Amino acid sequence: MKKRIIILCVIVFSSLYSFAIEFGNKDVSLGFGVGTGIFYPNDVNDWIEAQYQGRETYNLDLYTNAGIAFVGSVKLAENFRLNVTAETAFGAKAIDVQYGGTDWYNFGRFSVGAEAFLEVPIASGRNCILFGGGPMFHHMYFEDFDANTVGLRVIPFGMSFRFGPVKPQFLVGADLFSKAEDSSSTYSDFELNYNGFYAQFNILF
Repeated sequence: MKKRIIILCVIVFSSLYSFAIEFGNKDVSLGFGVGTGIFYPNDVNDWIEAQYQGRETYNLDLYTNAGIAFVGSVKLAENFRLNVTAETAFGAKAIDVQYGGTDWYNFGRFSVGAEAFLEVPIASGRNCILFGGGPMFHHMYFEDFDANTVGLRVIPFGMSFRFGPVKPQFLVGADLFSKAEDSSSTYSDFELNYNGFYAQFNILF
């Protein structure tokens, strides 16, 4: 699955760049981003708590995640921009066990999708306010569990800047419908859930 996602990302980014060049659009950017989010995956947290019943532990619940992204961006029309994003996120958790050291867990995902933005120019027009959203395909995994789903990323607020060849973006949004039950027959009722809020900072060139 991971190899398929990597191949899909290469195809998507190559197609985006070829499309922009074919139609003479020079406003094409590639770059990377980092982000952080908050969420509460119920079944994952319940599973972790079940491993430590009867033991004195600290800080069991998983609340936050962090991610890195590769981003392609093209201006398709006046005040209309499309981002294509491939990213991975990590919901890492350290469990302190009294007299037993520290256990580590990770609830992660690989994602690829597209976000359409309406740009509202501000000041001189070099900077813009953004809002929009789009579909995201997620492959989620935790321990022996994994699941795939297509969710919706909504971005009610963002800003785009231009400093010469560097074009930073700051985005605040939410991932919705980004949950699915484990794909194996053994754990058919175990839900992997990446719904939540996030903030991301992209650097495009």
